[in-house]
Amino acid sequence: MSHRYIEESALRRVVRQAIPNADQRAAVLAAIDRYLVRQPRLPRLIGTTAAAKVLGIRPPHVSRLRDQGRMPEAVPVEGSNDVYVKDDVEDLAKELHARRQARERKREETSK
Repeated sequence: MSHRYIEESALRRVVRQAIPNADQRAAVLAAIDRYLVRQPRLPRLIGTTAAAKVLGIRPPHVSRLRDQGRMPEAVPVEGSNDVYVKDDVEDLAKELHARRQARERKREETSK
């Protein structure tokens, strides 16, 4: 059996569209809630292009950051290169943004 991933919001939307009866729909959504509470949360994964977008840089620069050891550790995914946990990339984006702002403030102070 293969496993497929579906966003919780997409699943709820499908249920709302597929089950017109409100009572039945509520029962199915409640069953989904009971099931999801017991499941571990999976991290959201993104590839190099999406990571570049989050970081506000072009994809070749993601490779440069990776080669410099500054990118979060890639997650091994069969048949894929450089897949990252989105939260880790967002944390790096905040860190890089803070560094950029600090450099700009320093530049402004020295130019005064």
